[in-house]
Amino acid sequence: MRTLRIAIVGTGIAARELHWPALRQLKHRYRVVAVCNRTLPKAVAFADLIGLDRGHVYSDYAQVLARPDVDAVVLIVPPQFNRELAEAAARAGKHVIAEKPIANSLADAQAIVDIPTRYGVQALIAENYRYHDFLLKTKKLLADGAIGDLFLLHWQVVSSSGADNKYANTAWRQTPEHPGGFLSDVNVHTVDGLRLLAGEISRVHCLARHVRPWLGGLDTAIFSFTFQSGAIGSLVFALSAATNPPMQLTLYGASGAIEATWSQVTLRRPNHKDVVQGALAKLDSYVKEYEDFYDALVHGAQPKMTAQDALRELAVILAAVQSAHSGQAVELPGA
Repeated sequence: MRTLRIAIVGTGIAARELHWPALRQLKHRYRVVAVCNRTLPKAVAFADLIGLDRGHVYSDYAQVLARPDVDAVVLIVPPQFNRELAEAAARAGKHVIAEKPIANSLADAQAIVDIPTRYGVQALIAENYRYHDFLLKTKKLLADGAIGDLFLLHWQVVSSSGADNKYANTAWRQTPEHPGGFLSDVNVHTVDGLRLLAGEISRVHCLARHVRPWLGGLDTAIFSFTFQSGAIGSLVFALSAATNPPMQLTLYGASGAIEATWSQVTLRRPNHKDVVQGALAKLDSYVKEYEDFYDALVHGAQPKMTAQDALRELAVILAAVQSAHSGQAVELPGA
């Protein structure tokens, strides 16, 4: 089996706690040959964590790209840097997988989408929700016609992020350049899940607030969506709660309903016994994400999550931010 040689750029919390645990499980597919952070001590600490010799640690991204033994670059940086770094990698002949959100603007997102055509390398976005088992099992039930035509869905994603939350306290989230702050940072995930289940979104109305002063940007929102299929949906999102109520996703079809949590999916139909399916742990979604990237690069497979998907989700988020500020529903381009 071919081993891909990768460079990790950005060695913060997500690299340590989300990406590295997944890559460690895929040592037969990936080998980290370089790490880079503009703050060199952070890169050194990450190299020590993963057992990489300090001779392969950089603060200069250009030096990473000059290495002939780097097949692909993993960008774990704030979204405003994705386009510049991804295009530089592509010009150097390196494949790219970049953390979400894809960018801060549609123009930058489109530039990333165009990388394969312009440079002949792959450019994917690390949207791990696309690989969550609860969404995949729900999607399979819908595709099998288990509840008939989908006409309504509701998703509650509410949690507590205290002033000591290590993710919320990162500087780029405290003073966000990405539109809406957490409204985009978190909800590219939920919009991706909604698109996976119900198809393209044609209209969005969003009410949003900034509740907790230690959270950067809009941390609380109610979304209403209209889908091109005719289905309608709502999303209640908050990082501002004092407690952590269960995540709940419910879909209603002509002949039944599906209820999903992180850990299980339940099919409910009249005159039938409920069918309960367990789901895998959330971390497995990062493993699946990297398996998908590997298959795209090595086997030429069509990735399950594309940069084009990420661009469409950013378009929905930008429309939601516009709606939150204007108080009006916003039609999506091409709807």
